[in-house]
Order: sequence, then C-alpha cells, then structure tokens
Amino acid sequence: MTLDLDDTLYDNHPVIARAENLFMEYLTERFSALRSFSWQQYADIRSWLYELDPFLHCDVSLARLEIVKKALILHGVPEDEAADGAREALAWFVRVRSDFRVPDKSIETVRKIAARIPTAALTNGNVDYTVIGLDGIFRTVVRSGRDVPPKPDRAMFDEAARRLGVGTSEILHVGDDPVTDIRGAVSAGCLTAMFAFRPEYRNVSRCTILPDISLSSLDEVLELLDAYGS
Repeated sequence: MTLDLDDTLYDNHPVIARAENLFMEYLTERFSALRSFSWQQYADIRSWLYELDPFLHCDVSLARLEIVKKALILHGVPEDEAADGAREALAWFVRVRSDFRVPDKSIETVRKIAARIPTAALTNGNVDYTVIGLDGIFRTVVRSGRDVPPKPDRAMFDEAARRLGVGTSEILHVGDDPVTDIRGAVSAGCLTAMFAFRPEYRNVSRCTILPDISLSSLDEVLELLDAYGS
C-alpha cells in the first residue's frame, strides 16, 4: 500500500499557509538585503528559474533554496554568502512547516495498516515526517525529485513498488488529490482509494478519473484488509 501525506493524514492547508506567511517575514527580517522583498519578486524569480531549469519544480526544497539564493545574489549578496543564507532559510522553512503533529487517530490507523502490509508514503512536499508523529511507521518514504518526478508522474509509484518489492498492480494507493493521487496512481496501474482528511474534499465528483473506492474513514482500509485476509 502507498499513502499520500499532506491533506490525507492531516489538514495541511493551515500548516502550509502559516509557514508561507512566516517565511516572508523571516526573509525580510533575517536578511538586510531583502528588507523590501515581496511575494511578487519571489514569484518572478521562481518563474525565471523554472524556465532555465524545467526540472527544478520536481524538488520543492531545492526550488525554494535556489529561489532564495538567487534573490540574495540579485540584491547584492556574494554568492557563497547567498548559498549559506539559502540553506539556512530552507532549514528554517522545513522546521516551521513541520511544526505540528499528525492527529493521533491517523497515526494509530496507519500503524495498524503498516503492521499488516508493507506500506510506503509518497509525497511531493518537504514535511519532515520524523517529527510529526510518523517516524518508524512506513517501510519507506518516496519524495519527488529530479530522479523521481512528482505525482501525477508514475515514477513515484514505480519507485515505491520497487522498494516494496511488488508490482504496481499489487498496490492500493490512498490519497486526497484527484490529479496527483488518483490520476497518477491509475497511470501507474495501481488500485486507488480516495480519502481526504477534510470531509468537504472527499467528493469524487472532483475526479475526472474515478478511484476504485472512496473512503469516508481511514479505518475502512483495515476493513478491506479484513475482507481480503491481509
């Protein structure tokens, strides 16, 4: 089995919104060269870098690091100092965006699932799963990057199958997003189950490709395992 993290096991919306808001405050306060830096400038640099390196979007951490580095350089900071500052800024962001705990109910259910079948987590993001309550649960965690493009590309599902030692047709992928999770998993030949942490996002009418099943609770995965003797 494979599981998405953000917005499947927890509500990521308020977490990432808070982190992004604080990030700009951090940049403008931490670096004197960026006192007047804005989100528009950040977006312009991001678009420019994405044009220069189309694969940069595959790794959200690397993208953020390169954007901050380029911003500092464009504002007169020497390259070596800019590189150090960008690494510091990325570490700060990951720490803040990981400053929460997955609800105990999700952790409990995922532990039960992982105890019964090999389970991997798939994420296009950069949350530090080891500090939010998920450390030691998954057989493996697959993150997107240059070598493994993000969902909905099938590469992440293929990589998870390789690490789990199974075929993609033997995987049930559980996730909230109609495109990155459902369409991506279907393209890889996986079975699919749609589940969103927030009930208002569980409507399969959002999907252009329907999942094999729609879940109202992660506990229903355990019921499926019971039914199929796993």
